[in-house]
Amino acid sequence: MIEITKKHANILVVVNGVRPAVADLKADVATLEMTFTYHSEVSCLIHAEGSDYIDKVKAFYARFWVAIEDKEEESCKAACTASVKDSFMTNFAVTKEDIIAYRTALGLKCDEVGAPVDFSTVVSWRALIQSVLANEVKGNLLNLVHLKHSYKLLSSRKYSAMFLPGDDIVSTAKVASLRIIDSGKI
Repeated sequence: MIEITKKHANILVVVNGVRPAVADLKADVATLEMTFTYHSEVSCLIHAEGSDYIDKVKAFYARFWVAIEDKEEESCKAACTASVKDSFMTNFAVTKEDIIAYRTALGLKCDEVGAPVDFSTVVSWRALIQSVLANEVKGNLLNLVHLKHSYKLLSSRKYSAMFLPGDDIVSTAKVASLRIIDSGKI
């Protein structure tokens, strides 16, 4: 739900986003409050107000992407204050329910025991996205460009059942570079 109110030259935007439940995090509502000002005398009429605008947006997305149950405030703050020089590591214990939910979402048959190799993005998502939330990344998250990520296969399992219930996966992400170009930060 989005609520917009105007008072004089100030525009207050409140976004209440419903974070769906995932394997290790309950459903909740994340709130983002932003203040903008209207300047009729310049070509770009609406401006974000306050030096903490980018930090508020990052904290909002952190609640969706990296929050840890019962440590939500602490885990989100840690993600937003980490350095791009850090290694971002997460653990993921694969369950039968994870595999069924993934295969169902993709319209795949649920009679296979494992998840295909592209499930690796689900497994490594928290580590991948933590690098985007790092302290040095001071751009609008919507303008960030992600060029690539890669995986190293350490198993000889078949690609259609790469991940099996009971697998404990450790994912590590490292930022290779951070550049600013016309289309955003990469």
